Amino acid sequence: MMLFSKNNIPVQEFTPIELKKYITGNGKAEKMLVQKMIMKFYRLQDIPAYNDAADALGLAYIGHKISK
Repeated sequence: MMLFSKNNIPVQEFTPIELKKYITGNGKAEKMLVQKMIMKFYRLQDIPAYNDAADALGLAYIGHKISK
């Protein structure tokens, strides 16, 4: 975070509820639904093996969408 700040790179944080809402449309969605949506967005054959991986891919997806 400090590196971003020093280089004037904007940072936006998302809560788990915000992530779920953006990805699924429901902030109280189950983790499995988030993973299935990530599979759809990225055309993955398998569900991401780790929950953190699905979250990271979700944040990357959101970052891409809001940067347009």
